[in-house]
Amino acid sequence: MACDGRYTADEPVFKRYAYTALMSRFPDQAGFEHFYDSLAVPSIKDEFLRLTSFYLFLVKQGDWHVTVEGSAPLVDYLSNSFKVLALFALIESLSDRQHQDFYEWLSERDIATTFPIPDRPSLARLNEEYKATYGSIRRCVAFFTNLPPQRQQALCHAFSVDGKPLPSIKRVAEFLYDLRSKFAHEARLVLQLGNAIALSMKGHRVVETQLSIDALLEVFEEGVLAYFRRGMSCRCCANGLPVSREKVCPICGHRFQGHGWDGIDAHWRSKHESVAPYREFWESLCEKHRS
Repeated sequence: MACDGRYTADEPVFKRYAYTALMSRFPDQAGFEHFYDSLAVPSIKDEFLRLTSFYLFLVKQGDWHVTVEGSAPLVDYLSNSFKVLALFALIESLSDRQHQDFYEWLSERDIATTFPIPDRPSLARLNEEYKATYGSIRRCVAFFTNLPPQRQQALCHAFSVDGKPLPSIKRVAEFLYDLRSKFAHEARLVLQLGNAIALSMKGHRVVETQLSIDALLEVFEEGVLAYFRRGMSCRCCANGLPVSREKVCPICGHRFQGHGWDGIDAHWRSKHESVAPYREFWESLCEKHRS
């Protein structure tokens, strides 16, 4: 998501929100200030303040209050359902690319080389390419993949199917995203993230979940810091673009046909100057993506 400086414009207020949201991740205020000062690019600071303040209000201190007669004022599985929905919205918002549906994405491709689509396998390959670029789960998998190896392993063992832990962090991200989607699209409440072991069924298989909502929030906070530490400057890293000879714009997906990044300056200034000044973008790239 492109930021416009509205959060850094009121920096003292939003820094206070950010520290309140992530206080447990730092030894003291000075540790937080040191981390914040390390975000040398202004647009990245703005993004950090946006994300953490939204997290504070929507999730960390965003319990769902009920005013129905005969109901408890706070029902944990109602709050948990909305918190999971908000968490994944925040993760997806870390991508600079605006969502496109499959038809829009196809319509922007080169007609001569794309159409007609000869058969089902060709269509399937295009769909996989689309999902790798714009699919909702792409950003979520990349976010969880940035976690330290120990945390990834612990998450895999927090879920088991027929007694076997999930084999990869990708499967963990997909499992959690599925909980989010079932609530968003089918109004199926998230019951698996309470303070006790939860048993559920996936088809004919037994799923055991040993992850509380508080533990998931710790994972999110750790992931936020990992994201800004490892990909805070490089927009190619932040959008999960592979390191390759073919250079791809991290904002719109334009593929540069010349040598390396030839033409990126003119392209950026004409298309994406509102996201960040070209010099700021270029200096933000990591060594591997720039070379």
